[in-house]
Amino acid sequence: MSAPDRQRIEALLEQAWQRPAIARETFVRTEAADDPDLLEAVLERLRAGGPADAGATIDLPAAPDPGATIDLPGSTGLDATIDLPGAPDPEATVDLHATGESAGSEPDDSKPGRPRIPETIAGFRLHEVLGAGGMGEVYLAEQLNPNRKVALKVIRSAIASPESRKRFEVEAHTLARLSHPGIAQVFSAGVHEDASGAIPFFAMEYISGAEELIDWVEHNGLDRRERLRLFQRVCEAVAHGHQRGVMHLDLKPGNILVDVEGQPKVIDFGVAQMEEEQSSGEGRRQVVGTLQYMPPEQVRGDEDMDISCDVYALGVVLYQLLADELPYEIDVTSFSAATTSVLEAPTPSLLAIRPDLGSDLDAVVRKALAKDARERYRSAADLGDEIGRYLADEPVNARVPTTRESVLRFVRKHRAATTAIVSISLVVIIALVAVSVFAYRAERARSEEQRQRQLADAALERANAERKRLFKITLFQTEMIKAIEPVNMGEGLRSAWLESLRSRLEKDGLPESEVEATVAEQMRILDEFNHTDIAVKLIDNHILRQALDSAPRWFTGEPELEADLREIVADAYEQIGLYAEASPEYERALEIRNDLFGPGHIRTLESKSDLGQLRLSQGRNDEARELLLATLEGRREVLGEEDPETIGSMQNLGMVLYRQGDLDGAESIWKEALGLSEAVNPPGDPVTTTLESNLGVLYLDLDRLEDAEEFLLRDLRNSEQLNGPLDSSTLDAKLNLGVLALKRGDVARATEIYREVLKGARKALGDRHPRTLRSMANLGSLLLQQGQLEEAVDLLEAAYLTRLEELGASHPDTFFSLQLLAEGHMVGGDMVSAGPYVREVASTFGATAGPTDPRSIMWRFRLGLVHFDAQRFEEAETVFLDLRAVCRTPTVADAAPTCAVLPNVFVDMYAAWHETEPDAGHDERSAAWQAVLEGAADPPDPS
Repeated sequence: MSAPDRQRIEALLEQAWQRPAIARETFVRTEAADDPDLLEAVLERLRAGGPADAGATIDLPAAPDPGATIDLPGSTGLDATIDLPGAPDPEATVDLHATGESAGSEPDDSKPGRPRIPETIAGFRLHEVLGAGGMGEVYLAEQLNPNRKVALKVIRSAIASPESRKRFEVEAHTLARLSHPGIAQVFSAGVHEDASGAIPFFAMEYISGAEELIDWVEHNGLDRRERLRLFQRVCEAVAHGHQRGVMHLDLKPGNILVDVEGQPKVIDFGVAQMEEEQSSGEGRRQVVGTLQYMPPEQVRGDEDMDISCDVYALGVVLYQLLADELPYEIDVTSFSAATTSVLEAPTPSLLAIRPDLGSDLDAVVRKALAKDARERYRSAADLGDEIGRYLADEPVNARVPTTRESVLRFVRKHRAATTAIVSISLVVIIALVAVSVFAYRAERARSEEQRQRQLADAALERANAERKRLFKITLFQTEMIKAIEPVNMGEGLRSAWLESLRSRLEKDGLPESEVEATVAEQMRILDEFNHTDIAVKLIDNHILRQALDSAPRWFTGEPELEADLREIVADAYEQIGLYAEASPEYERALEIRNDLFGPGHIRTLESKSDLGQLRLSQGRNDEARELLLATLEGRREVLGEEDPETIGSMQNLGMVLYRQGDLDGAESIWKEALGLSEAVNPPGDPVTTTLESNLGVLYLDLDRLEDAEEFLLRDLRNSEQLNGPLDSSTLDAKLNLGVLALKRGDVARATEIYREVLKGARKALGDRHPRTLRSMANLGSLLLQQGQLEEAVDLLEAAYLTRLEELGASHPDTFFSLQLLAEGHMVGGDMVSAGPYVREVASTFGATAGPTDPRSIMWRFRLGLVHFDAQRFEEAETVFLDLRAVCRTPTVADAAPTCAVLPNVFVDMYAAWHETEPDAGHDERSAAWQAVLEGAADPPDPS
């Protein structure tokens, strides 16, 4: 029988030493069950005690505090806390095995602070070992109530005195109040007492499927900007802890996990500091951390360490993310050599190994890694903001940019100053939009001319009048477009800007090659312009506003022509999303035609229809229904049931019914209209495709997904063929298919479609168009559900602020965006930013729906949580007591889930309040509400 392979023995031993003593032999017997010789060899080595490398030594320094300790990563991958003996010989070495217990040796149950770990601890059943270190082990455990998986960190340090126990409990409570998506939540902490002594423990969030930061970015192939965005989110999480007075002191990639959704999670937040306080004895200091990530003051064991220690560690992590290596080569076998690297080695330069990263990132890393804490970023939040400035192509605070960099950054960021360069392309867009608007209205006028020729007795006279009207409109349009002088204005502005830019660069003494490169870069930036947004402003200022200002001069004494002009201008305003500007022109056109022709005339009905559709777009549904119903009745009487205008009115009225929640009424009128449209209109008619789209959306709402898919696919094909990929109707058809994918549970496909729709809307309509804003809100809401909080909040905030400006606070779309934005900030843990939005939503629901409406209760509850988080306890108490009174009424059964948790909130709120005002009796109120949870009656409200 051959001897077992030595490599297998060493590999199995190394894995065994990483497990707690009580689990090592069981692990070996399981792994080597099929090889008796291997099993015997490994057990013999295991029982002999000490890991294979127990003979390693470290050099003791002459200078450091003889009472200090330091964590050194050994070959097992664990952090070992080594106590340095007093008054060491500078030349002496310490055998890690001889000095006491190694990271892998059998614990001595008789030694204080080293109790044997039981199978269950304080309501937690221990399962497998997730990791181990010099201070304790982390287990995958099952919490029995509530039933859930947790990561249970068991600390091997004893808590010797009542003072240290009290400090442990206070700091554990502080950690448990950290609430941020980037921090692994501490659910509970305590001290388990049994015959072997006191065992401190933390129950933390278990992050299934997570990887360490460096492994995750490498496995997922993240580029530089993606790594920086991820790092920025880590900074936000660390800053959340700092804002609540908790330092980490052991930040490293191993303590930054990334879950399967790409959300970073900082683990062991503050535990290192707490372990230090629990383990420290009289006249003794420990340096707890990992040497490669420790700043000089932490290595020296200074007493005045602050959050800048975490900033330094984040700087090391940032260097590692960007350079794929650590900034210092540290000899972990020699304490003297290791501390020399940290304390004396010059701050490393990224440019030396990665010149492609540029001077800005090099300066950021240098500032974060400064030896002097006063020269670093003041906080993790400041470091995160600096990364944000870099990603936004703004100057970083760590260095002063050169002139060339300033110019390049200026032309990239301050696009308004370079608008003149795109004048030629813009005026072409203006001309095309204007011509298409006027051509559309002119075509409708020609159709009207033909109808009048059939209906009116004075057909020839009427036709001549229409020709005269179209001729004057054409002249009017021509004069407006000619007044812009596109070629001369565009060329003049373009030449002036480029000459100014070139002159400035040459004055700064730049070589000709750099001047040409900068000018070329300027031209490249032109492709990034959103021409549509600028075109909207210029159409308003240079065409439509001029048209309205010129109307009195052109149409004095001709009200019919004035009405035509105002409707043309209003139609253009509506097409480009300026609803407020369109409204008075539609209103005036309707007033003129009603006076001239009467309420039942086809021209008056046309104005009623246009104004009704605008009111629908503005969310003024009652006004829209009145106008569109009158239009439909008038057209049925004048034009007949099968006229295309009548069918269009049926479609419009159905949309009002749909918006008002009358789905049966909407389906009935749309199906009737679709049958008529298919009978009288050619295939692919716009009215037919619109009705197909409407029915598809309706069936989505009714969860009739097969019916919905049939109509929606047909609608998309027709719209792409008739209108092109960027037409608003095509984008709407795509969006509807995204909703269908979402209803079927295909979130990835839905997100992909939503992004395509938003990109198309921005390109075709501009960033401020209502359809674009709707696409932004839709995508933001979907990303919020997936936990992609940063991008979601950015989109929702942009949609809300623009809707507030364009549509007003009372518009349903604005209020919906407000709710989404408030939820986004709360889900992201930013209660400060959420506060004003939550207050506004709660106030609006309370005023419109009443205090007992479930939505009012939910948002008032959230407002109370905002006050609670900000430690505005009196305001929080007022909100929660008011809610408790509402919840006692029998009309709020639907709100029971919110009402049911109020006693728990009172317990936590009064307990937290007691910490800030210990003599005010808040602890007694907390206990009284705890009794409510156990069946007692509600305590009386405080006087």
